[in-house]
Amino acid sequence: MDYKHIFVGAVNQFLQFYKGTRVVSFQLRFCLGMDCSNNIDQWISFANKMGAENTTLCFDCGWECLGPTGRYKREEMYVFGSELLSQATEFKLNCLRLRACKLGHNLPRYLRILELVEVPLVLSEVQTICSCCLSLLSLFLINCKLPFKLRISAPLLHLRTLIIDGCRGVEEIELSAVNLCRYEYYSTLWANHSLLLVPKLEEVYFQVSHEQSAHYIFHQLAKELPNLRMLHVVTIVNWVSIPKSIVIFSKVETLELYFGRRMEFDVLKMTAILRAFPLLQKFYLQTRCSIDFEQGRELDPNDHVHEHLKEVHLAGFYGTSSQIKFAIYLLKNAPALKRLVIDPKEKCGLVDSYRQVPRRERKNRSWNEGERERVCEQVQEFSKDVLLVI
Repeated sequence: MDYKHIFVGAVNQFLQFYKGTRVVSFQLRFCLGMDCSNNIDQWISFANKMGAENTTLCFDCGWECLGPTGRYKREEMYVFGSELLSQATEFKLNCLRLRACKLGHNLPRYLRILELVEVPLVLSEVQTICSCCLSLLSLFLINCKLPFKLRISAPLLHLRTLIIDGCRGVEEIELSAVNLCRYEYYSTLWANHSLLLVPKLEEVYFQVSHEQSAHYIFHQLAKELPNLRMLHVVTIVNWVSIPKSIVIFSKVETLELYFGRRMEFDVLKMTAILRAFPLLQKFYLQTRCSIDFEQGRELDPNDHVHEHLKEVHLAGFYGTSSQIKFAIYLLKNAPALKRLVIDPKEKCGLVDSYRQVPRRERKNRSWNEGERERVCEQVQEFSKDVLLVI
């Protein structure tokens, strides 16, 4: 049965009912390619004429209905951005989401949000985005094939948020966006970064999968981003190298560290990290260590005071000796601490933060019988005026 032909006919018939109607949002989800380009162009033209501000075009329904690979080849993909959209400025297209297609040489000028999923991009197509979308506020590149060197350049003067998630092919990333405030990079393949020309960048999210990426984050990032306020680091490997000393992050107020695999990890070494964040106010740490790998280890004697630290959340807490000692250390050395959460549950570190929803859920552990009471008993006497949530 030719489902594609049936779908095209059904859409054409359905749209007849909406002629002359104001349309705010237009969404199309079906496996279509260049062989249906005339129909797709007509549908986009219809959405524009009806004044659609948000358009989503997904040419991958998620099922293997296109043959052995379940995907169109690049040359078979629908090409978005022909002369058809040169009129889009009249119709206030603010948000555009594309999946499993290609970009042409023209994009709506007044776009505010552009999300590309499984869209292969060459250098000229990246330049099209930078030169056409001058009002762009947010750019999302998800599971895309990118050029070896990705350069987001100066014409995007209004760009505030850039997220690169699960993309391949890129090995160098250079950002030159004077108003960029938030940047996220998630990938098992590290790309060398140049962030010297993003003076307003305050929030950074990184995935650590190589020694190279860990070294960059803990030794180079603070030098490139002196105004950084929030740092989120997630690792999905079964190792983590905690340096004894790192470059000082002089303005960071929120630090979130997610260690997503079981590993040989000594939580007491986190004190070296905390000392590098003198203005830290919120600290979130997730580990997956059910035993102490350095039995009997004590904290190095120091009287360092984390005078601005107000809120701490320790997730994946098993109540080991080192974890208890670290919790007590925080209670003793953070005089401004207002809230300490000790939670056996593991929160998901890989988060679609731009949608504010977790990518996947884990089966979370809970306290064993008597375990919660034991932890409470050991840390309660040091809590003083701190709200202790266990």
